[in-house]
Amino acid sequence: MKKLIFTLCILTAASAGAQDFEHIVTREKAAMDAINAETREYARVRNNIFTAADSVWFLAKQAEHDSLEYIRNGKVLAAMTLSEPPFDYAFLDELYLIAQDVMNRKEIFGGLHTPAVAVYERLDDEEKASEMGELIRRALSPLPEIMPGDTLPDAALRDLDGVTHNLSDYRGKFVLLDMWSSTCAPCIAMFPKLGEFQEVNSNR
Repeated sequence: MKKLIFTLCILTAASAGAQDFEHIVTREKAAMDAINAETREYARVRNNIFTAADSVWFLAKQAEHDSLEYIRNGKVLAAMTLSEPPFDYAFLDELYLIAQDVMNRKEIFGGLHTPAVAVYERLDDEEKASEMGELIRRALSPLPEIMPGDTLPDAALRDLDGVTHNLSDYRGKFVLLDMWSSTCAPCIAMFPKLGEFQEVNSNR
């Protein structure tokens, strides 16, 4: 297309005279730019249409998957209520995965909370006290959401010297809880600032 237009430009310019050549080329270039702009706009609209269609398809597939997963988890919990103790690690692991879904995706799996708790209650004291049992308990009994002005639930925390401190011992005082990880460089970089902050506010 571009080669044809500029060929016509040259032929037209030859017949019209060299003095009009630049004007003709400019006019034909503008026409070509307009065609390119329309082509880009068409591609943009087309991509948006396909993107929207893909999104609708994905959401439909996700809803279908969630529905099947809900049914599957419900049947697993029903089977668990019929299982006889003691329960092995695979049993606890499966219950933990379902409890995670109940906790993290309440809008979809919240209806399975009651049957999941019922299965958890069938565990004996040793199973509940195990690492997996504790993870299941936490998933099925998450801490309540704390809002400004609410009383913070009590917790026991150990300092660097191994001394245990209860949050309730500091009620009425200012408490700063810094959540950090040894793999978080910015967290570690903040230690000096936190130390300074503690010194300034140690009497509060």
